[in-house]
Amino acid sequence: MKKEYSNSTLKELGFLIGTWRTEGEVQETSTSKPIKIVGTDIYEWTLNGSFILHRVDVMMGDVKTEVLEFIGEYDRENKIYQMRSFDSTGTFTTMRASFDNSIFEIDGGKVRAKLSPRQTSMNAYWEISENGKNWKPWMVLTLSRSSKL
Repeated sequence: MKKEYSNSTLKELGFLIGTWRTEGEVQETSTSKPIKIVGTDIYEWTLNGSFILHRVDVMMGDVKTEVLEFIGEYDRENKIYQMRSFDSTGTFTTMRASFDNSIFEIDGGKVRAKLSPRQTSMNAYWEISENGKNWKPWMVLTLSRSSKL
């Protein structure tokens, strides 16, 4: 049986639901070469559709990276989704996300991203900052839909 959302504020995030083939790279810097990224992102409804669970399983060069992220808690006044991310290095990150002209924008203070969703693919452009003010390119990803859950 196909699970759907029960939290109506998550309805517009339904485009995420499914399994995605992830490819891209960590951008080259003055001190490092580009690092290839290959793997899978899975987005699924969880806890009776009250949240979206995002699972990341990618290789970043020779390093396996796994992430669990929960998306939910919608602030109606500011039109912001709360996101909480936990990764395989023990890092915990709280981020906020919103839509701006059909671009899904994510802000984590020192990381931020713009996702451009399409029917069968998404492009993600990530930036990073040491101080939350001066931004540098970080990752460029293409996610191609493998299946819809």
